Amino acid sequence: MTQQNRQRGEATGTSRGTGRVAAFLQTCRGAGAGALRATGPAQEQGAAPRGVPRAEFKTRGSLTVSAVLGAAVLSGCGLIPTPSVDVKDTRLSLPSSGALNGKVVYLEQDALAGNTVPAVLQQITVTGSATYRTPGLGTLSSVNMYVRPNLTLLPASCSASPATATAPRMVVCDAAGEQAQFVGTLSLKAGQATPFSLGGPALDSAAKGGHGYFGMAFTAGQSVFGDTLSLSGMKASARL
Repeated sequence: MTQQNRQRGEATGTSRGTGRVAAFLQTCRGAGAGALRATGPAQEQGAAPRGVPRAEFKTRGSLTVSAVLGAAVLSGCGLIPTPSVDVKDTRLSLPSSGALNGKVVYLEQDALAGNTVPAVLQQITVTGSATYRTPGLGTLSSVNMYVRPNLTLLPASCSASPATATAPRMVVCDAAGEQAQFVGTLSLKAGQATPFSLGGPALDSAAKGGHGYFGMAFTAGQSVFGDTLSLSGMKASARL
């Protein structure tokens, strides 16, 4: 291949790569477009800057295309974080958990009422602090958290439980059937606020509908009737 043909091929390849990046950025509307404009006319045409050997420039050109594509992926295609919004504090009255092994308990408290997010958003995360309080005998130290958008459309593995002397009114489900509703785990210390982060498809669905009923599976220690779990300082964030 002659020197002229090699140069023509390199220029064509670089132009095609630049074209692919431009099209990708146009589709994703990413911040990487600035990096593409910064390459300058000479480089877009495949010509090496003065003093830079062509072989080295060709490698740099490939890295530039890859870097712009990477910036576009991070900045323009589903990974842009949005500003967080406040979510109202929630105080959950806990049942006595001794007889609830293997169960998920949903309390009739809509923790996400009035906190609707646009349908275009995804990967919603709720962060905050969890504080477990007990009047004396509770030893709860770990809770798996679940969420449902309502407590009316339920599978056969769930049933309503009326209020009793040791539990508030609640919906009790088999934990094995609730895995799709799982959103995270709380690590608890009685009387101390501990940070948490919840997320997952079930939280996305609940938040977009503006309703979310938290469920709990008591995985370490035990709660007694009269114990409470407060979720405070909550903020919801998402990605576009």
